[in-house]
Amino acid sequence: MQLSDLVKGRHYLVLNKLPGNGERWREMVYLGHETSTSYDWPVEHFKDEKDGLGLYLKADSDTIGPNVKDISINPTSGTKYDGGKTRWSLLPWDIIEGIAKVMTYGAKKYTDNNWMFVEGGEARYFDAMMRHINKINIEKEDIDPDSGFDHIFHALTCLVFYAFFSLKRRKK
Repeated sequence: MQLSDLVKGRHYLVLNKLPGNGERWREMVYLGHETSTSYDWPVEHFKDEKDGLGLYLKADSDTIGPNVKDISINPTSGTKYDGGKTRWSLLPWDIIEGIAKVMTYGAKKYTDNNWMFVEGGEARYFDAMMRHINKINIEKEDIDPDSGFDHIFHALTCLVFYAFFSLKRRKK
């Protein structure tokens, strides 16, 4: 890639060589050409919009070679910096729906969020989870006869409740 190819405001992948840490590619925005005060040649200035870090590439020739790759965003699309954020799309929604159905059944049978107030909830929901797992693995019963839902969804619901009580206990 030639220095003249760089366009201010466009996105590029820039190879960042970190001392002692190897190297990594970072998506950065080209901010323009500057003259370095400590060198006789120009530098190309980039900024990482996500974390605000800047990077200068010393340009002692017209070519910046493989250290910069143009990934300019098509003007008809947008940019979204979501690297490192929770990827909800990875959840198996059919499983989540099964848990929600069991919780809806429980809310009708008892009351909404009644499970949050069960005394000794951590141990009791662990025990209930294991009973549902044993129904599947030992007794070879897939469907809970009371609710009509798969025991695995009951076990997962109990695991959610167990996690609630366990985290609550550990925050004290």
